[in-house]
Amino acid sequence: MVSMKHRNVEVKMQVDDHAGVFGRLLALGAVGPVLMQQEDIFYHCITGRRIKLRRSGMTTELIYCRRADVAGPKLFEYWRTPVSDPDQLHEIFSQTNGLLGVVRKIRQLYTIGQTRIHLDKVVEHLGAFLELEVVLEESGSEEEGYRMAQQLISKLGLGNKHYLLFVSYFDLLAAKCNDMIHCQYAIQTHRDDPAGKGFNK
Repeated sequence: MVSMKHRNVEVKMQVDDHAGVFGRLLALGAVGPVLMQQEDIFYHCITGRRIKLRRSGMTTELIYCRRADVAGPKLFEYWRTPVSDPDQLHEIFSQTNGLLGVVRKIRQLYTIGQTRIHLDKVVEHLGAFLELEVVLEESGSEEEGYRMAQQLISKLGLGNKHYLLFVSYFDLLAAKCNDMIHCQYAIQTHRDDPAGKGFNK
């Protein structure tokens, strides 16, 4: 299956009060939640961007993404394709590109119109986060996506008091632990438990 390009306007921030955000989402008429357990396996990429194998429930996808490392709303472009044999593909990418690290998270997905709202808890003791993704149609403008993201942030009462992120969860994990120690631990965990059976440990 041919992978197609997708575009979102994305906002990611650290949010400790998931319960409060949940209540405001319901008041705004959000649909959800859909509970997901996700494992993202990252590989080295010669373009300097991100390529990862995502396991979520019974499905696995290969995702290549690029975005600017800036705080607040930003354009997020990605290509995704389903994978029928994830173990074999993982072995190929590990041998050719090299394994970079693993991020595991528990995600609650809500939707409001064309916006996806993720309440995430990253398993490796990183914390709780909120991620907004305003899905852009093929002819949709970035400016409209930025406006919708800013409006929803305001309606959720998040504002400037919450910590806006400009990097990915993987980058946070790498920065948290000196010399990639945590990422090396995650890699070893994946090798010992490739199916993610120890996800909730």
